[in-house]
Amino acid sequence: MLDAQDLAAIADLLDQKLEEKLEIKLEEKLEAKLEEKLEAKLEEKLDAKLEEKLDAKLEEKLDAKLEEKLDAKLEEKLDSKFAKFKKEILEETDKRMEARIRESEKRLLKVMNKRLEERVTKCESNLLTEMERLYKRTNDKIAVLDKRVDRLEERYNEIKLEHSNIALIMQMITALQKDVEEIKLKIA
Repeated sequence: MLDAQDLAAIADLLDQKLEEKLEIKLEEKLEAKLEEKLEAKLEEKLDAKLEEKLDAKLEEKLDAKLEEKLDAKLEEKLDSKFAKFKKEILEETDKRMEARIRESEKRLLKVMNKRLEERVTKCESNLLTEMERLYKRTNDKIAVLDKRVDRLEERYNEIKLEHSNIALIMQMITALQKDVEEIKLKIA
């Protein structure tokens, strides 16, 4: 039979396993979503950059030095915007994942509590059934033992009565022997 400590230990083990699995799943999903969003944003940025570079190539023919300055500034802006965008995506993803994790934990705890209650109820029912069966068997054995004790008491009383009768007979025989001795003495 499981006691409260065993159930708590099982619950703790299940919580640990759940946390480990949730962390792994979250990391996988986070990385996948981040890569998807990054790829989409990169494609947009790359498309924009390509258009700007095409324009820049056309202008390059007119002014090569102006192009170099534009590229340097463009890269700086893209890097800062990309870093900012990446940070925003990560923060938003973190918030969403935390909310989902909390919801999943709540649902999982409800399901685990329900299953645990069902198992406890089933165990209690089984225990009660077993206790009733054991109680009946014990009562039957006690009834048999009571009958045996009653028979033993009757036999004991019979034997005791026989012993007291034998003791009386022995006393009578001893008394008779004394009387016979006295009569022999008188006769002789």
